[in-house]
Amino acid sequence: MRIPLYVLVRPRAGDFAYTELEFETMRRDIETCVALGCDGVVIGALDQSGDVDTKGCSELIRAAGRLGVTFHRAFDVSRDLGKALEDVIALGCERVLTSGGEANALAGAGRIRALVEQAAGRICIMPGAGIDSTNVAAIRAQTGAVEFHASARRQFPSRMAARIGAPRDLATGEWRSDGNEVRAIVEALRQNA
Repeated sequence: MRIPLYVLVRPRAGDFAYTELEFETMRRDIETCVALGCDGVVIGALDQSGDVDTKGCSELIRAAGRLGVTFHRAFDVSRDLGKALEDVIALGCERVLTSGGEANALAGAGRIRALVEQAAGRICIMPGAGIDSTNVAAIRAQTGAVEFHASARRQFPSRMAARIGAPRDLATGEWRSDGNEVRAIVEALRQNA
């Protein structure tokens, strides 16, 4: 089974209202994704009022050409999720990643269900944020969603033998996806199909 590769394209941390230079940086990153043969990109931008920046996103989507496009969780901080969904659909994105505007997908499950219903098959609503093997089946049942985003990550112990004098946050082990958790998420979905 081949898993498609979608690259998150974001010029910085923080809010999602970008400058012209930041849009240019994202456009160039997307052109690199095209050249490398990626399957898709994950983008998102809002204007200063908290609406989807349809002009800026259109430019990024144009740069993506035939690549698939997912709108990321910038969606969750838009001022009106229903309007934002219609804007993302009009842009031609194939999916939107959301926690329903809440801290995690389980807390936002009711709003995610409403978004799935509003979308009516025009776009995939993909719950994300805080999803793991212990709650993915409940999130599916509560939202009606069919695709899910999970980092499936855990912190692995540091390989450094001595951390003398290092600030605690600089000497911890790395965070990365855990294959066992990925398998557990898949199994939880299979058991509760």
